[in-house]
Amino acid sequence: MDIDQGLMLLAGVAGIWLAMRFLYRPKTGSGGFMAMFRREPAMTVPGIGIEALRSMVDDLETMVRNTESLRGLILAGPFAARKADATSHVTAILLSTDLSGQDGPLALAGWPYPARGHEIRERAVETGEGYALHRLTMRGAPSVELAFVLIGAKQPPVLAEALTQGALARDIGTNEAELQLKRWDIHPVQTRRTTRRET
Repeated sequence: MDIDQGLMLLAGVAGIWLAMRFLYRPKTGSGGFMAMFRREPAMTVPGIGIEALRSMVDDLETMVRNTESLRGLILAGPFAARKADATSHVTAILLSTDLSGQDGPLALAGWPYPARGHEIRERAVETGEGYALHRLTMRGAPSVELAFVLIGAKQPPVLAEALTQGALARDIGTNEAELQLKRWDIHPVQTRRTTRRET
């Protein structure tokens, strides 16, 4: 056997060793060359959060601060839990000391959001013990549920699903939203306090 054949045999053995060592996953170690071609595990991408509704939420806070009977704001449902998608609706709970007139259209008069190009196209109202719920279809916005709820009232059954998905207390300095969630035995995903309008 001449030198050329010897080198060829040596190169063949080395090639087989490399193939066995790196192309097949070893029992220990990082996986060799195969790790370069292995698909990475899928990442869980969070859904749309309440940040996408900043102007709507800011305007709700303005409404709560400027209406004497309103004392707190709770956001519920998929947006509060950062699990919303393009078909999700917004649920906002406005805590009130008095439900008189809050089942009529004037209840929304102090909310600046519709005047920003999001006029209300359809409105349906449902009332029950301790609440008045406005279901709204608006221009250029997700569908909205605005629930005026009497402070200290039992949790309205119509809000149970949204509150189970997630709840976010935004207390405008009164602490009422956190207290109401405690009464309902709901653990908020996060609490946000504001004492003035944010820019």
